[in-house]
Amino acid sequence: MRPPAIRTILYTNSHQLVLYAARPYMVLLVVERGGGSMAAGLIAAAYGVVQVSLALPAGKWIDKL
Repeated sequence: MRPPAIRTILYTNSHQLVLYAARPYMVLLVVERGGGSMAAGLIAAAYGVVQVSLALPAGKWIDKL
């Protein structure tokens, strides 16, 4: 395997590790600092907002193609 491919795989895996570790940590941090269930739910849901807002226009664009 070429070195750029190895770097890409390492970068992608470390990014996924940090992302999947940060999600539950942020929710637990909100609850620990006195935030309610509404705040914890909003923090947990915020991770999907960008994906949903980009998926709809992307789907329409692909349908046109």
